[in-house]
Amino acid sequence: MSKLRIAVQGCCHGELNAIFNEVNRLNNKEKIDLLIILGDFQSLRSRDDFNSISIPPKYQKLGDFRQYYIDSNKRAPVPTIFIGGNHESMKHLMLLPYGGYAANEIYYLGYSNVIWFKGVRIGSLSGIYKKWDVDRVRPNYSDLERFNTWQKNVRNLYHVRKHDLVPLFMIRQNVDLMLSHDWPSGVVYYGDMQRLLKFKPFFKNDIQAKELGSPLNWQLLKDLQPKWWLSAHLHCRYEARIRHTKRKTQEDTNVEKRTVLKNNAEIDLGLSSDEDTDAIENKQSTGEMKQKGVIQKNSAEISLDLSSDEEHASTTNTLGHIQVPGNENPTTTEEDKEILYAENSDHNKDRIDETVFLSLDKCLPRRKWLEIIEVDANEKHPSYKSDNVYWDCEFIRNLQYLEKHKEKIRERPFNTLNWHEMIKERSIGLNNDEEIDWSNFIIPRYEFDIQKKEVEQTRFFKDKFLRLHK
Repeated sequence: MSKLRIAVQGCCHGELNAIFNEVNRLNNKEKIDLLIILGDFQSLRSRDDFNSISIPPKYQKLGDFRQYYIDSNKRAPVPTIFIGGNHESMKHLMLLPYGGYAANEIYYLGYSNVIWFKGVRIGSLSGIYKKWDVDRVRPNYSDLERFNTWQKNVRNLYHVRKHDLVPLFMIRQNVDLMLSHDWPSGVVYYGDMQRLLKFKPFFKNDIQAKELGSPLNWQLLKDLQPKWWLSAHLHCRYEARIRHTKRKTQEDTNVEKRTVLKNNAEIDLGLSSDEDTDAIENKQSTGEMKQKGVIQKNSAEISLDLSSDEEHASTTNTLGHIQVPGNENPTTTEEDKEILYAENSDHNKDRIDETVFLSLDKCLPRRKWLEIIEVDANEKHPSYKSDNVYWDCEFIRNLQYLEKHKEKIRERPFNTLNWHEMIKERSIGLNNDEEIDWSNFIIPRYEFDIQKKEVEQTRFFKDKFLRLHK
């Protein structure tokens, strides 16, 4: 099976030139197919964007992105995709809710997305989790402009919302890579926590309380079971391997979703500004691991020895997997399962039994901020031999369902949504034996200066996929 070489970058913080220089150097040695940037991209087009980004004034700088936005001849060294984090120019990215070109060879994935790149299926979720904002509607762009309330809302615009999550939770086909800015909350217990705590000792209380990261990302990881889950946000390298015992049924998902929202208190790790983070890191520099900026990914197993953490051990089974109350006796019928996984069933025959989680640092000297991973490609998918990137058919169907029922979904709390019923309803009228015409899902190639026409890009997407459901 063919493999893609993918460069994975942690937080960007506007350092595009340094990242591209390193990718270009590595690409000259051995071809890199794709670069993924995991948030805090900071797509500042001008100083006017500063009032929509959550960065203290004394740390604000335009960064490198503006060069690529203004000059359409200036391009990334390899195809580049990125997601949003919690330090973003929201005045820019809110114009591209479904994604779009931010520059030549640089594509933003929007609030959430699933795409195909050369036989690899990539899911994404921008922003970070704050439980009080999940069910709230994100402020409207035109209102923010009209009433000049960007600064008032600057710290909540990047919070993940229900409408970002629904299309992802309705996914029932294999995902190869899943991208998020903040970590899934459970992954920390599957890696080398002791080494992590030597580098980030102030994580200890949150780890013990099971409050480090997003519980919704964790639920999505267990539900989607991707080959890789890639994150950033916490400014450190961390790897973990999560074993899956079975494909999640609908009842498992609904019960666990209610559990994580009910039992996980909201946390604030003080990472909302680089000032706070770097101040703490400087105080514990003697315990900091010696790290290189760039690492070539190898296949060596990582240590999963968690025996020294007695408090953690008491909450897990002998395999080190976190037990979630309410998941012991699933009652989903075989008929229900057939409905859930009917679409494109060939894509679900070989379930992934392990997810590799990888988080990387921000672009700084002596930090682990970029790695190369190799990912198996699906040679049967039309994107494999194509130079085009494709929208994902299942995700588009989910967006269409969301658009058609958005008022009903808006009125219901996220933890009461029934995915089984929604997927069943979405599937009504679909012919699962009908071959997908993937030519309808090709993302248009980059056109000169298209990055400066954000509204036009969004209008094209909505006209193509969402107007049918008005």
